[in-house]
Amino acid sequence: MTITEFLAARLDEYEGALEDATSGPPNSPAATLGGTAVNAVLTGDWGTVDREVAWLRRDLASKRWMLDIIRPDLEAASGEVAAPELGAELGRWTKAYAIARAMAVPYVDHSDYREQWRP
Repeated sequence: MTITEFLAARLDEYEGALEDATSGPPNSPAATLGGTAVNAVLTGDWGTVDREVAWLRRDLASKRWMLDIIRPDLEAASGEVAAPELGAELGRWTKAYAIARAMAVPYVDHSDYREQWRP
């Protein structure tokens, strides 16, 4: 499994968990998140839950966007590169790989995480 595949799978899991947590009827326990749900019940402020869900969706979208930005450079490293372009290609790959490794840090305890990805 490549680091790109690993990250894509983790983001798919993140999206699935977010969908599961928000799939119930409005104001139901399934449609709330953690301690925010308790606060919403106590205060009646369900807008907080909506704001947190919206933030989590934006967070997921931004991580997918970052992965989409670096994916071509990571995948290009596995192809052939002409000698005159090697320096520029290596620089792009190095930066993309560093970003991917940083994105993988939250998942160090995952069974598919590879030690070589550790910063």
